[in-house]
Amino acid sequence: MYFLKYSLSFLFFLCVSLVEAQQNEDYYVIRVTGKITNISAGKALEVRDKFNAKDEIKFSSTNDYAVVISSVQGHLVLKPHKAEKKEGELTYFVRENLIPMQKHTSTRGQFTEFFKQSDIKHYFESRPFLLLEQNQFWMFNGMFEINDSSYLYMATCDDNKAKLSYNSKTQLLTINRKKALTLSNTDCPTYKLFYYDAGWQQSFEICTIDFVTLSNDELKEEITLIKEYSSASSDKELMADIHSYVRFTYGNFDEEALGQIINN
Repeated sequence: MYFLKYSLSFLFFLCVSLVEAQQNEDYYVIRVTGKITNISAGKALEVRDKFNAKDEIKFSSTNDYAVVISSVQGHLVLKPHKAEKKEGELTYFVRENLIPMQKHTSTRGQFTEFFKQSDIKHYFESRPFLLLEQNQFWMFNGMFEINDSSYLYMATCDDNKAKLSYNSKTQLLTINRKKALTLSNTDCPTYKLFYYDAGWQQSFEICTIDFVTLSNDELKEEITLIKEYSSASSDKELMADIHSYVRFTYGNFDEEALGQIINN
C-alpha cells in the first residue's frame, strides 16, 4: 500500500514537472508565413529567433503561422487556432497555440505502394508539389501506353508545352524544374498534366499541378536549422523530421531529389 501511494505521488510529481517544463520551454523558428509579432520581445518573429512558451505573441491574420522546433517536443506549428479573445484580436501566449506536426516517413519505395493503390491524378491533386531540380515518380507501365508517339506532357494556360521523359525500364517519370519554369509566366502560373494518345490523335487532361518553387539555397538553410535544433537521436529520425517539415510546409516531393540537397 505504501509503495502504491509512493508510486502515485511520484507519477503526479513527474506529470506536474513535465507540464511546467513545457510551459517554460524554448523554441527556435525555422519558417514564418505572414506577420507574427513577439510582444514580449518587442519585435517581429524571424527565422532563427529563440522564444519562450510564456511569451505573448500577436498574429496579423488567421492565415499566419510559424514552423518551430524544440529539443523536447520536436517540430510544432505556431498558429492562431484558438478562438479570438474578442473580435479582431489575435494576441495569445505561445503555449496556447502550438500544434504538433504530424511525422511522415515515406520513401520512394513506399510511394510505389501508394501508386499501386491510387493514380498519378490523385497524387498531384492531393497536395501542392515542391519542384526540385530533377523530380522522378514511379509510374507503372499499365497506367498509360507511353512510346515515341504517345506521351505525357505539361502545359500552361497559354498553351506552352513540354514533353515529359519516361524510362520504361525503371518506370520513372521525370519532371525537370528548369524546363517546367521555362513554360511559366506571371499570367499563367498554373500547370496541367496531359496524356497524348497517338491512336486517338487526341490529348486528354489528367490533372492540375500546383507547383511550389524554392531555390536549393533557401531549402538548404531551412534544413540546416532543423539539423541544428532537432532532438533526433539517429539519422533515421533526423531524416523523418526533415521530411515531415518539408511535406507540411511545401507539399509532396521527390525524396531522392531532396536527399541530394540534404547530403550536399
